[in-house]
Amino acid sequence: MFLWILVILLIVAVALAGGAYAAGLIGGGGSSSAAAPTGVPTTAPASTAPTGSGGTAASNPGPGTAASTMKVATPATLGGTEKLKTTAKNKPSATPDLFPSTARAEGVFGLDDRNIMYVWALSGATVAQEERAALFGAEVGNRFDTGALIAVEPGPIGGSAQCGDGKWNGRPAAVCVWSDPDSDGVLVDSPGNPEALAGKLSALRAEIEKPA
Repeated sequence: MFLWILVILLIVAVALAGGAYAAGLIGGGGSSSAAAPTGVPTTAPASTAPTGSGGTAASNPGPGTAASTMKVATPATLGGTEKLKTTAKNKPSATPDLFPSTARAEGVFGLDDRNIMYVWALSGATVAQEERAALFGAEVGNRFDTGALIAVEPGPIGGSAQCGDGKWNGRPAAVCVWSDPDSDGVLVDSPGNPEALAGKLSALRAEIEKPA
């Protein structure tokens, strides 16, 4: 009998202890947060999205490109040389109207009647470049008695250019002719040689032909 009483008391004690433990877990669950696992970041990584407005900068075409229009004008000086007062000895033959154009550059530059540089150029024509170049080249050949012209570097303005030997009022001269989508022109240097004039052609054209 006494043994049975001890067994009953033991069962009651175990039951009470289990209830107290369960009550402790329930009571503490809302007061503390679970610890974050180690090795896992608790903040989000910084954004790598660009902060700028995005897009690319527009590029601007330079002189001589398809988007630009060039116009000729007679410069005050050419290659650092002043315009020469026209006389009977240095006056060029009359320049014909080969085709309609909106701008013309023409002048004689030099130190005296026997050391000259002559320019004649047209721009703003509505005639196709191939036709203009053929007409202009034929006129240059007739006026300055040129032989075969050899292709040379036209320079940054572009187009095509040729140079060769010719005549200025019966005297030997170097002649360079150019053609591009906007203009046609000729430079005559007397006395001079084609190679030297070809080397100066790019710089001289830049003094005559500029963006409109």
